[in-house]
Amino acid sequence: MPTIYWREQAIEAPTGQSALDALLNAGVVIPNACRAGACQSCLVRASAGELPPQAQAGLRDDQRARGEALACRLPVSEGLHLEPAGPLSIAGELVLTRRAHPTDSVAVLHLLPPPGLRPLAGQLLHLIREDGLSRPYSVASLPDDTLIELHVRQVPGGRMSTTLCDTAPIGARFGVRGPFGDCTLRDGEQDRPLLLVGVGTGLAPMLGLARDAYARGWRAPVTLIQAGLNEAALYQPEALTALTAAWPGLDWRRVVLQGPAADGVEVGDVVEAAKTSYAAAPSARVYLCGDAAVVNRLRRALFLAGASLSALHADPFTPTA
Repeated sequence: MPTIYWREQAIEAPTGQSALDALLNAGVVIPNACRAGACQSCLVRASAGELPPQAQAGLRDDQRARGEALACRLPVSEGLHLEPAGPLSIAGELVLTRRAHPTDSVAVLHLLPPPGLRPLAGQLLHLIREDGLSRPYSVASLPDDTLIELHVRQVPGGRMSTTLCDTAPIGARFGVRGPFGDCTLRDGEQDRPLLLVGVGTGLAPMLGLARDAYARGWRAPVTLIQAGLNEAALYQPEALTALTAAWPGLDWRRVVLQGPAADGVEVGDVVEAAKTSYAAAPSARVYLCGDAAVVNRLRRALFLAGASLSALHADPFTPTA
């Protein structure tokens, strides 16, 4: 079996296993979420060894030059030396300050961050329960906001989501690692259109990106597509109505798979809706977030419609208990 190294620790792993699984099986604590290379939570740096292209897919040029790679997409190979590429230590504690339930299955949380933690809209934070259970959540707020906003879907039987949505009292504290991920706006692109597609609680980072674009004075058109199973799943209408009223440059589309729906809400496939919006602005930078199956369909359809891989940013959610 090949031997890889985490810092100075030698780890034997079967050929074909991912570096992420090898590290976790050896007891290494390393953030991870989607296991598909999208969230970039499991980013590592290789000081020696072979890095195949798929292990660096979606990374920036400077990250590739530093030898950074996605552990979930990096197969083990003899002599591979790895080390952290980002913060593995707990960055402090978040304090649950407010919790609202816009639907029966979604909670919008506002948490007070520790000093110095200022995540960008669209990045991921790993929240850690006192028993060590950890889950990633996308940021809907801006770095200068006093509180960090997260949206959590309550998964039936979900240990962390039940805690966050239901049982944790106001004032509860959670450890936090991060921020992670590159699903953020690029500097100097205010004249480039944006297409933001949020499915379910995938709205959180898309709302954050829309807020960020507004704060930056975005000049190009911005389209935000909010998608859900039915109209009852389309939460946060007050926040989005206020944003569109303040910002005529934002086109907010609501798409549901199942009707009936009120005026202004489209019934149909979000993939087709995204394709029509992309066709109207083919130079757009595209951000996708939500259920993994839907996000993967969106990514494939928009790539086939002409979007380059460098212009496609996807954050698929994989349900975990």
